[in-house]
Amino acid sequence: MTKAFNTEQEQVDLLVPWLENQGFCIACEVGQSMQMVDVAGAKDGRLYLIEAKLTNWKQAMRQCEAHELVADYIYIAIGSKNISLKFLKAMKEIGYGIIHCHPITGNMYIALKAKKNKHYWIPAKRVFLNKFRYKVKHD
Repeated sequence: MTKAFNTEQEQVDLLVPWLENQGFCIACEVGQSMQMVDVAGAKDGRLYLIEAKLTNWKQAMRQCEAHELVADYIYIAIGSKNISLKFLKAMKEIGYGIIHCHPITGNMYIALKAKKNKHYWIPAKRVFLNKFRYKVKHD
């Protein structure tokens, strides 16, 4: 059992070491288009972008649409007690993954593996990777 959380920032604070323990290089709040990505991770030459939400998965899905320009894989880290079937079905349809972050126990696991995004644009991805590398180096 790990620590519980009440805010998205506390959720991110638990998510980052969980991802690092899985071999990800991580940066938080990296600028992407006209918004910030909560968590960006690189592993095995692939770029993963993760939006953290306590409950509002529809808002997270809208935010993730912009991530399709740069990410190899897109995830929503949801901090609800349960994952609704409606959310699971919507995510499966669009190809995004789900990281379930239980708000009471703080336990995390991949509830749905993301499909490889084939919509990224190489010039946009290069720009984002430069921002990501800078953030990793200077944070």
